[in-house]
Amino acid sequence: MKIIATKEQLEAGTQTVNRAVSSKNTIPALSGIYLKTSPDNLVLKATDLEIGIECVIAAQANKEGEVVIPARYFTEIVKKSPDEQVEILVEDNYLVKISSGRSLFQIHGFAPHDFPNLPQPAERKIDWVNKDLLKTAIRQTIFATASSENRPVLTGVLYERKEQELVTVATDGHRLAYKNVEVANNPNNRNTVIIPTKTLQELNRLLANTEEETVGVIIENNQIFFDLGNVKIYSRLVEGQYPNYEGVIPKSSTIKVKLMNKIFADALERCSLLAKDGTNLVRINLEGNKLKIYSESPEIGQVYEEIDVESEGGTIEIGFNSRYLLEGLRAIEEEEVGLEMNSSLSPATLRPINSDNYLYVVMPVRLV
Repeated sequence: MKIIATKEQLEAGTQTVNRAVSSKNTIPALSGIYLKTSPDNLVLKATDLEIGIECVIAAQANKEGEVVIPARYFTEIVKKSPDEQVEILVEDNYLVKISSGRSLFQIHGFAPHDFPNLPQPAERKIDWVNKDLLKTAIRQTIFATASSENRPVLTGVLYERKEQELVTVATDGHRLAYKNVEVANNPNNRNTVIIPTKTLQELNRLLANTEEETVGVIIENNQIFFDLGNVKIYSRLVEGQYPNYEGVIPKSSTIKVKLMNKIFADALERCSLLAKDGTNLVRINLEGNKLKIYSESPEIGQVYEEIDVESEGGTIEIGFNSRYLLEGLRAIEEEEVGLEMNSSLSPATLRPINSDNYLYVVMPVRLV
């Protein structure tokens, strides 16, 4: 079997699927990239059995065939190829010869039957979602997922597809990010699932490079599939019951503060320089239209900053983990944000002033 492709196409394909290659697995073929030829295209696949990525590129082949090539070497060989054209020749016993210009590599491949088949979803269940809306929904929630495996359901993002809206939610128990976007009515695709963080990280990376305006989403048999045209992502879902996020979101607030996102974020960053390690504690004191931010470290010193705000509902002194507040502010694109509170021990809410489709709930730190 002989394959001819441009370096540009082959490099794009290998880089796309390489992120799904297994680094720790007892099946040798999972450390490779699977190739399958057709007269005008080359299909590349990789999987670690949790996530799989498939990419189709333009290529010429003298016959149909398949092989698995060790990803670690294949991607680097293609990347460093000296010529704009790369030729791949697969001989008996899956000996792979890769040539470009005056360079020739010979590496041992794996038998294709050792590579697991990626699941094939039912196309009739496909749900088309706007690419930009999906990117925003991922960006504004994924950072709030838990990194610890103590509660596996919190390591993913809740994906709740309703008739005319898509809700994404993430929480690690200390803060919660909620995004609601309007989507086309699709009564046959109402689903509530938990998508692994790694899957959404890879999806977000690939969305940045696709020219497709919409993304096809299929959910079935504890799997989720994303169709980006010439790239497809397959992933297992996180099993378990997601906590009742609606019960965490405050229904009302007695104290409301209107402030400028960047001014508040910059002040928090400065004050967090002296925040105690671990808690990143900053104190916020609201008096009228003045919001004061304090931070101190017994070994280093203290810092104080004051910013102008608009407020109603009274005064309050409350503590926060500065990193949690900053990540919430960075997720909000609007210039003006609202900070809503009830007491120094109850959750606070950040939200854009002129939009009701995003909110960020953060638990305070008890002050002593």
